[in-house]
Amino acid sequence: MEGLLVLPILGMVLALLGLPLLVLGLLAATLILRGRVRRLEERLTQLEAAAGAAARAPAPTPPAGAPPVGAPTGADWSEAAVSPPDVPAVTAAPSAPAPFAPVPPAPVPLAPVLPGPAPASPAPAEPVGAETGGGVGALEGRLGGTWLSRVGAAVLVLGIALFLRYAFERDWVGPAGRVGLGVLIGLGFVLSAARHLEGPYRVPAQGAAAVGLATLYLSAYAAYGVYGLVQAGPAFAALLLVTVATMRLALRHQALALALLAGAGALLTPVLLDTGTDRGELLFAYLAVVDGGLLAVAHRRDWGSLRLLAFGGTAVLYGAWLEAWFRPGRLAVGLEAATGFYLLFALAAYRGAPPPATEDRRARPFNAVALVFLAAPTLYFLAARRLLAAEPRSTLALICLCLALGYALAGQWAVRRPRANPHLGALCLALALAFLTLAFAVRFTRHTLVIAWSVEALALLWAGHRLQRRGLRAGAALIFLLAWLRWYTLLSDGGPAGAFLVANPALPATVAAMVSAGLAALVYRGRERAGAPGTGWEAVAQPILVLFTVGSAATLLSVELARFRTLVIPPPYVPTVIGVVWMIAALPWLALARSDRTRILIGAVTALLLVLGATTVGDAPRWARLLPELRPPVLNVRFLAALLLVVLCWLYARVAPVLSGLRERTRTRLGALGSLAAGLLLLWNLSAEVWLAPIEGLGVDEAAKARSAGLSVLWALYAFVTMGLGLRYRRRALRLGAVALFAVTVAKVLTVDLAGLDPIYRIVSLVVVGGLLLLASFLYVRARRHRADEPSGTAVASPPTGVD
Repeated sequence: MEGLLVLPILGMVLALLGLPLLVLGLLAATLILRGRVRRLEERLTQLEAAAGAAARAPAPTPPAGAPPVGAPTGADWSEAAVSPPDVPAVTAAPSAPAPFAPVPPAPVPLAPVLPGPAPASPAPAEPVGAETGGGVGALEGRLGGTWLSRVGAAVLVLGIALFLRYAFERDWVGPAGRVGLGVLIGLGFVLSAARHLEGPYRVPAQGAAAVGLATLYLSAYAAYGVYGLVQAGPAFAALLLVTVATMRLALRHQALALALLAGAGALLTPVLLDTGTDRGELLFAYLAVVDGGLLAVAHRRDWGSLRLLAFGGTAVLYGAWLEAWFRPGRLAVGLEAATGFYLLFALAAYRGAPPPATEDRRARPFNAVALVFLAAPTLYFLAARRLLAAEPRSTLALICLCLALGYALAGQWAVRRPRANPHLGALCLALALAFLTLAFAVRFTRHTLVIAWSVEALALLWAGHRLQRRGLRAGAALIFLLAWLRWYTLLSDGGPAGAFLVANPALPATVAAMVSAGLAALVYRGRERAGAPGTGWEAVAQPILVLFTVGSAATLLSVELARFRTLVIPPPYVPTVIGVVWMIAALPWLALARSDRTRILIGAVTALLLVLGATTVGDAPRWARLLPELRPPVLNVRFLAALLLVVLCWLYARVAPVLSGLRERTRTRLGALGSLAAGLLLLWNLSAEVWLAPIEGLGVDEAAKARSAGLSVLWALYAFVTMGLGLRYRRRALRLGAVALFAVTVAKVLTVDLAGLDPIYRIVSLVVVGGLLLLASFLYVRARRHRADEPSGTAVASPPTGVD
């Protein structure tokens, strides 16, 4: 009964298959005929243009003694040239308009047929609306040829699968008949498509061949994995036979799509024939054979996508085995397989790197090769780390050193090869540097790793300057960055145990990182003095190294002060002491900022001064809550730290006008801002000392009134001293600032002091402020009279800004 049902089912399948193929064939024939018609139209246009050019060409001058051109010289009248009628010359005199009459057409002169080469015809004009690309537009060709084939193949496979599923669910065909039907359909597609892989139906034929080969793959898998008709050996042989046949078709007809299909089928075979047991040796041997064939084909045809398919499939299958079946007893098998696959793909990528472009050879893409070249060692390192997780760390470090040495030698050889890819040597040297850095990371602990990386980066930087290799210096900069990031994570180690700072486990790493960064800055400084300043990213290397050299020490001290509670420094003083540490750190940055053309150091100092100034201003309320014995007047930590900050701002104002790399206007503004900041900070801290000074024997309200009167006296004295300095050094900015402060003081006395203070405090405020105002006015007038009486020749030269 099943045998009788096979014939109608086979007829239905052939009908379903024949209709789409017929549609595709008619569409392809239509496109071909359309292209031919367009080419004929273009040829006709060229012929017409050539005939017109020949008609417009002047007739050649006959030789002396030759008969007139207009008379025939023999019986062959076909070679006679018809001479045009004589045309009278046109005179300049105007003539009366003649009545309209039809003018007979003038005969067209024909050029005589003379022996010799024909004149070259001009290039035909492009016809309006003509399409390029062989008569079919590029977009139309892709849509009508390539994508219709691909989409049609996919839809056809889906339709066949749904039909077969429908037939199998109703048990129309038994297991053996199903497999046989699939083999017949696949062979039919492949055999019918093989005849047209070289003709005009190349693209649709590739789609049909892909459908047939996919059907054969599915049929072989169904015979083993679904119905159990055959054992694993025959199924493996069938799948391998289909793969070999597919690859042969791809090579013969240069069909990348078929090669990709064959590669995918070969890599899916172990998955389709999985038995649920650990057969690692057989899997790895099969993958080695498949990868060798795929890589050979990819190298021969320069198919980068096939190389990527082989690498990706192998990585996935090896990773699946590693997660599912790896045990400590399988270390040798796993490590040998990983090493073998790595060497296979690394050598294939190294050999497959395209040579540089020349005048007679264009450059080939390097992306696929570079991707495999970089991904192979990365995945190998990850696999080795997973395999050697229970082994000593020195084993993985030795593997990293071997990889570093191998890539260094390969890079040197690639650089010396005249036909090598220019990017290959750089990639090899970069990988050598990466694995050398990983060797330190694997072998040493966290603290020792910072020391090792710092020393390595310094050595690479020195070698890069000695050998004039910018790549080595770039690698050194990258390793410096890694060492600094690792160092920053060490600051949370340890605790308040043992001696201050000495017992901190991060101290050796900090010293190593700080010293190496300082020596690297000196290397760049020596290079700059030798007349070879850094360019590009190296221009900012020296200031960044200086920032880290000083900043790392300040950071470690700050962290140690913040968590060390056994010092003689009371806890309320710790934030202020940390601020003093950073003020001291700003001094070398400010000193070196004079020769820094990148403006990085002066920018860092400016930001630090802003933070310290804001912290100082906002720290006064916290000090008001301390016990009186912890905040003695004037001689306390807060006021002394504030004085240091004022000195730092004053130094900033002195350094800013002589900075390099800034415009004159910018330098002047920075200097003025530094001076203003110093004056305001001094006034604020003096005012804070008056307000925070403990007054014994007075109540809270009485003490507040006394402090308010003291602020008025302080501001008046500060304004008076500022006015005197402005008059002495002839600084208009100081005199204007003194006047403004006098105005604020008078406003405070007339509003706040008169309204809220006791009589004694009002009297003191009014007398002191009024007397200082009169004295300041007297000094101001006297200074102006002295300047008016000075001879012009003895006048003191005025400073550049802010001076009368």
